Amino acid sequence: MSQIRLSIIIPFYKQIDFLLRGIRSVKVSLDKAQISTQFELIVINDSPSFSQISLHENLKNNFDKSFVDCIVFLANKENYGVAISRNVGLDCAKGECIHILDQDDEISEDFYLLTLQALEKADWVLCNGYFQNQNLNKKHLIYYFRPSLSIDNFILDDFVRSPGQVVFKSSLIKNCRFKPPIKYKGADDRFFWILMYGLTPNMKTTHLSKPLYSAHLHDDNFSHDSQELYRSSKELWDAMPVDVFAPKQKLMNRNKLAIDYVLNLNRSLPAFIEYLRYKYRINRMLRFIIKYTFA
Repeated sequence: MSQIRLSIIIPFYKQIDFLLRGIRSVKVSLDKAQISTQFELIVINDSPSFSQISLHENLKNNFDKSFVDCIVFLANKENYGVAISRNVGLDCAKGECIHILDQDDEISEDFYLLTLQALEKADWVLCNGYFQNQNLNKKHLIYYFRPSLSIDNFILDDFVRSPGQVVFKSSLIKNCRFKPPIKYKGADDRFFWILMYGLTPNMKTTHLSKPLYSAHLHDDNFSHDSQELYRSSKELWDAMPVDVFAPKQKLMNRNKLAIDYVLNLNRSLPAFIEYLRYKYRINRMLRFIIKYTFA
């Protein structure tokens, strides 16, 4: 049996057309990287009303047998949500590298070729990409300038916009898992990366400026609700291990202040200053301007 080089994890919930579109882009990219059997595609069915037999038949009818043979089909007993579903995938992943996608993501044909090349010298690679807003029929880049991949920037800015942008070595998983939502949803992926960086502060990171990834924004995305995201962030900060981030407590407090200002929980001058620092970062400002004007 050949060694598994790459584990691709995709939670599935109801939208089979989204899933098929995303997996087609995965197959094209795997073929370009000449990875025919050295991968596993882990699909976690988080939609109990959608039968495993139907899911298997849909994929079997749309892809060749050799590809489908590399798919690992898992199913949750209940609708646990994307965070727990991703953890289920992480727990069974056997690949040297890990890539976590949402069902409505797409990747370019060069994605695996370039990210796996980058991982020969790094532990964690972040690629650029596009936001494609179906409601506005527009798309814009995620980064117009290279983001700082420091732990400080991880804490102060949610610059990793989606798990699908990142491919990382499985050695980084350790005790790092997605935090299930307490009440609000949306920020679990941001805090997964913050926790990973906190547990492995010396990991080697790199960034690919070429757009290789596309996130489709639509009404079903929790991330489309900014207030939900901020409330989720506030909950997850309180759930982070204090001992891991003790040296970064001041930075954590700054981000909490910014969140409290947005949620009208703290309208003090220090909170307002932190809000401005967070809100008017260059990549975020450019995305906002282009989203509503030139795109």
